[in-house]
Amino acid sequence: MGRLDKLRKGRKEKDAVNIYKFKKVVNSHVTYFYKDGRTLYHLSKNKETDKIKNIDFYLPHYNKSVMRAYTDDNENIHKIRYFQPGTDIIQADVFVDSEFHPYVVKEYSYADNEKKTDRIILTNKFGHVKVFKNEKNFFKH
Repeated sequence: MGRLDKLRKGRKEKDAVNIYKFKKVVNSHVTYFYKDGRTLYHLSKNKETDKIKNIDFYLPHYNKSVMRAYTDDNENIHKIRYFQPGTDIIQADVFVDSEFHPYVVKEYSYADNEKKTDRIILTNKFGHVKVFKNEKNFFKH
């Protein structure tokens, strides 16, 4: 059983009543979840396998997601992408292990609307951190 299944089973009934599910198109692979008229998150599924590909999370007053969690073939979250609120500009990608501990963080900056890796941070659960200025140095390590 994947972590998403555990989260779904652990949800209180009270929460399920207040959150509304909506598909904008019949048979869509994307399902939106609303509370108090605002989008909380949406699930995107693989059309062939019906497994969750990613989950996008929203802040109030923004029509674009601020965070996207990507899942592997077992529907476990392995990468979390952060966006600048209200835009498609990627601020960082955080790669997490099975217990949600980050082990690599890639931060981005933009020059002339082109994304470039600003730094890569390698971490472990013991608090050790190593910072790399580019992917070349990261892969050499």
